[in-house]
Amino acid sequence: MRRQEYLRPLFTERPDRVGRDRLEILTALIGGPSFDPIYRPDIIEIPRGHAIYRWECVVGSCERTRTGGSDLCSEHQRQWVCDRERGVGKAAFVAGAQGLERHVGAEESICRICPERPAAHSDLRLCQRHLSRWVARKKEGDDSDSFDT
Repeated sequence: MRRQEYLRPLFTERPDRVGRDRLEILTALIGGPSFDPIYRPDIIEIPRGHAIYRWECVVGSCERTRTGGSDLCSEHQRQWVCDRERGVGKAAFVAGAQGLERHVGAEESICRICPERPAAHSDLRLCQRHLSRWVARKKEGDDSDSFDT
C-alpha cells in the first residue's frame, strides 16, 4: 500500500485538516535555520547593505535609494553621466562623490486643479498631467503668465 492510499481516509474524513497541515509545514519551514530571518516578521524591512537585495546608493554615506538598474541614486547617476563624458572612471567618481541626505518623496496631497488626482509635485501641488503641461510651458519661454495666474 502506497502512502497516499494509506493517508487518504484522513483527508476524506477531515477536509479542514489539509489547510491546517500546510500551515504547520510552512510554519516549521519558516522557523528552520536555512530560512533567512529577515523574512520572518509581519513587516519585512530589508536593511542597508543586504548581500542580495541591496537598495542603497554605492556612494559612501549617501542615504538615498538607487534607481532602476543602476547602483547609484538618481542625483549621482546624473553627475556620473556628466563625469563619464569627461573621461572620469566610475571607481574614481564613486570615491570622490559626496554622500547626499535622504530624499523625501512627495506628500499625499491632491492636485490643486483636478482634485480627483494625486499630486506628483509637493511644492506646486500638481498632478503629473498638469506638472508636465507647466514644465512644457516654461520650456517654451512663455513668461507672460505667472504660475499663480
